[in-house]
Amino acid sequence: MLPLISCRSYWKSHYRYLKRRLEDLGGHILSPLILKHPSKEPWKTMGGFLTIAGKNPKRIPLLKTKFTQYGHSREQLIEVKEALKRILGQEI
Repeated sequence: MLPLISCRSYWKSHYRYLKRRLEDLGGHILSPLILKHPSKEPWKTMGGFLTIAGKNPKRIPLLKTKFTQYGHSREQLIEVKEALKRILGQEI
């Protein structure tokens, strides 16, 4: 199994939990493919905390220009596709 984690800053705790759960189910875990969000620090962490608190950083005038993109870059998506091709040994 290959955990694919899409997270801002606290991916390690997600990975430890996911790995433990999958191992308990008998899974063989490969190294994770980590895709960090493209926003820069400290804005990424601030955005994470605000989101957890129920706020939308894109609606805060002082911060909205710092969050130009949620999700992942085109380069990251290509990286995932290439990793899957290596693992599966076939074209996707």
